Amino acid sequence: MLPSKSEGFPKVIAEALNFGCIPIVSQISAIGQYIKHKQNGFVLEEVTTSNVSKYIIECLELSIEDYKMMLSARHELVKKFTFQYYNKKIKEEILS
Repeated sequence: MLPSKSEGFPKVIAEALNFGCIPIVSQISAIGQYIKHKQNGFVLEEVTTSNVSKYIIECLELSIEDYKMMLSARHELVKKFTFQYYNKKIKEEILS
């Protein structure tokens, strides 16, 4: 879980995914580019106790099939949280 109001380089999300955790994160910064609500995690549009509780319960109630489906794309996603990926994107989109 990473319900926060500000993130710079949220590598902890990739680390959690790498260990089989389903992320429950805030919709801040660029996190929404990586975590898609109910596809590979849960995205909190608003950080409230009721929203956090709701998605913890949903996560705990996932079937084995849904859990595996949510984690299936993690390897590609984890690569997007590396400094190499960010450096490549900076070179391609900013410096070119």
